[in-house]
Amino acid sequence: MDLATCSNVVFAGIYWGGRASTGDLEFDDRGDIRIDANGDGNTDVSADVIIDAAAAEGLGNRVYYCFADKTTLVQSNPSQSLYTVADIYARLGGTNRWGGWNIVVVYENDLLPMRNLNVFDGLVNANNTGTEVEVGISGFLTPASGPVTFEVRAL
Repeated sequence: MDLATCSNVVFAGIYWGGRASTGDLEFDDRGDIRIDANGDGNTDVSADVIIDAAAAEGLGNRVYYCFADKTTLVQSNPSQSLYTVADIYARLGGTNRWGGWNIVVVYENDLLPMRNLNVFDGLVNANNTGTEVEVGISGFLTPASGPVTFEVRAL
């Protein structure tokens, strides 16, 4: 993370997930990870929310997603920080195995142009390749005039 001078973090959430199996010993720990900021040592993190989704009917395979509010942790570190994460559970062996994480940081800075930011937190599950999914999004405020940019990222 490399925020501009005078930036103030107002929200930071960490999201992680992976392919899981209910039969694995580590399955019950999928909501627990460790995060390190700047090499200062790991902090244990437990999910505020765990979402399980069936990946293959009847096989015990699951895809899971977790969220934890880590605003206080990010606020307590410098605005130029390196975060690393450990112990994300992901099933080993076979094909189509994965695990990953990201941090969403919302900040304010009176020295930068005014922006309106919305974080839409949710899950779209389309099991078939090529399946189109329509997601309605509303509630955006835009300037009365001038350029408006918009970006959607699928995670």
